[in-house]
Amino acid sequence: MKKTVEEILNTRKSCLPLRPFYAVGCAGLYVVLNVLYRFKRVFHFDPKEMKGKQVVLISDHSSWTEFWFAVSGYRFAQFSCVVGYHQMFRKFLFWLMLMMGCIPKRHFEKDLRPVRQMIRVANQGGSLAFFPEGTFSFAGTAQPVNPGTIGLLKGLGLTVVLCKSYGAFCSRPSYKRHTVSRNYQEYHYEILFTPEELKEKTPEELNKKLSERFAYNDFAWNREYRFAYRDREPLIQGAEQLLYRCPQCGAEFEMY
Repeated sequence: MKKTVEEILNTRKSCLPLRPFYAVGCAGLYVVLNVLYRFKRVFHFDPKEMKGKQVVLISDHSSWTEFWFAVSGYRFAQFSCVVGYHQMFRKFLFWLMLMMGCIPKRHFEKDLRPVRQMIRVANQGGSLAFFPEGTFSFAGTAQPVNPGTIGLLKGLGLTVVLCKSYGAFCSRPSYKRHTVSRNYQEYHYEILFTPEELKEKTPEELNKKLSERFAYNDFAWNREYRFAYRDREPLIQGAEQLLYRCPQCGAEFEMY
């Protein structure tokens, strides 16, 4: 009898990515991103020291494309990435995401399965990547970080690398129907916590540092650097899906 998607996900013994497939896939993705976008990577540490080091990569989620930039831009490890559970049900992506080592997480509910799978990956010597916000940014600013993030990081006990984006929301707002191409973005990588810090510091101290370093505001950043973001249609088009009520007359879905 053919297994269902649910059964396949539940019976996986390993969530490590297939190494050759992952390496080729990320290299190809990086080339595609360079064609479609203008972006810059900045490392606030010595890349040579991070090569082959087991880490947890956490990233903000200011746009839909963040996942591709954050993971393909960090070439010193191969990641098992935590993704939205509903993404695994897209037929043409299912086996691809399995080979890439993706770990599905149900939205807006407690889900212990991905936690167990993340621990298993860490015990098998793999690296992990996930978004502590758990959802896209609606306004180019940081959403509240999941309160269980620090407990998970302390339990894993691995070096934590933070990937922080600038200009990603301006380039691809959450209300846009398609990706805005060739607009400028930056991705900054820094070591947020060492294993020693996670062990020695209290959850309150770690949470404070995480909140301070994780905070972002694309519009405040661009007021300083003044990059122009353009598209073949007005960038505001589609915003009525979020700001659905007209501030003048109160009509819904009529902001044109």
